[in-house]
Amino acid sequence: MEAQALEKDIRMNNHLTGPTLVFADHSHVDFVVRNLLSNAIKYSFQGGKIEIRKSDTGKAGLTAFSISDNGIGIDNDTAEKLFRLDGQSRLGTSGEKGTALGLIICKSFIEANGGNIRVESVKQKGTTFIFSLRQDRDDSDHTVSESGGLP
Repeated sequence: MEAQALEKDIRMNNHLTGPTLVFADHSHVDFVVRNLLSNAIKYSFQGGKIEIRKSDTGKAGLTAFSISDNGIGIDNDTAEKLFRLDGQSRLGTSGEKGTALGLIICKSFIEANGGNIRVESVKQKGTTFIFSLRQDRDDSDHTVSESGGLP
């Protein structure tokens, strides 16, 4: 993934400070972060930037994470289909291909861990994916995942 970012001269700014404990399956979170970062690189312009942040959701017991790019953005019609099987993949800014399945899997993994995922985007300005995860344990069998850096 670093090679992809370097090839397109994309700066990745990690604003996560220190470890954050969430109750989630580590491999699920790892997949989600890698997929969202890969998509951000794929749809960013040469010399673009990607921002990784953590924020309070305003809901007790949830922490939100966001991955933003300043790439090509997504129109509303496409955004509505991103997490569904009837969505279509499109080429990245350098002709990169995809399957359109990654975001469907991301949604499934996040929801399986008691969280949610959404997208905010403006065409030709960029896209932000925001996902939230629980800070506390419920009755499910989940492991602790520490997030303080990139996978």
